[in-house]
Amino acid sequence: SAQAPHPVPTCLVHIQMALKRVRKEFDEFQADPPTGCSVQLVGEDFFQWKVTMMGPEGTPYAGGAFHFSAEFPSDYPFKPPRVKAMTKLYHYAWEFDGRESFEVLHDEWSPARTVSEVFTYFVQLFQDPLAVEAPVLRSNAFDLCMNNRELYFSNACEWTIWFAMDAVARLFVRRVDIVGSGSSREVIVTASTMGGNLYEAKTTLGGTWFDVARQFRSEYDLTGKMYHPHGAQMVWPFNPVAAAALDGLPASKE
Repeated sequence: SAQAPHPVPTCLVHIQMALKRVRKEFDEFQADPPTGCSVQLVGEDFFQWKVTMMGPEGTPYAGGAFHFSAEFPSDYPFKPPRVKAMTKLYHYAWEFDGRESFEVLHDEWSPARTVSEVFTYFVQLFQDPLAVEAPVLRSNAFDLCMNNRELYFSNACEWTIWFAMDAVARLFVRRVDIVGSGSSREVIVTASTMGGNLYEAKTTLGGTWFDVARQFRSEYDLTGKMYHPHGAQMVWPFNPVAAAALDGLPASKE
């Protein structure tokens, strides 16, 4: 008599179901991605994605390209994907090594959720660090965000310049001048590219590197790492008084 066909192993059924779901989500992500996001496979493996999120305009992350890995378990969507930031970023909700502990990817995960929803959530956190509830993995950064938002944004801008931008126009800080008097004094930062072209950006005496970098980016379309001429030392976050002292300029406020 004819033998009955062997049943398909349960684990293989789960993998096939997971692959079908992941393929569907990949197609939907490509067709209608979260703002500023794009996705590609790692090789031809649908269980490993590389997601790139561009820093939202009007934030200290603007101009940066932030890369994330997403790995799907064989029993997806019943277990969440493992998502990790591969680009270093300054945000209280991410560890220095890119790890996260978002409830949406752990205790609050459900098979109804999608990776697209996860990255929509990430975009919101980049646009406003306190817009949605998120875990605090770096308490110092969180305290700064709550008590000194300008300095927090300045640090985030610094990390974006150093780690999330291609050094297409590597800038070397050549001079820091304080001009004017009293409360109207300005700081003029002169920088040059490797080709020797000089550029200037201005900020008030209480300004930050976020203001300076934003000017270089908006007025001259210059991005990349910024270096101080005194060895490898940089004045981060930008403190015009300290920078002036470094360059032998008057360092006292009136």
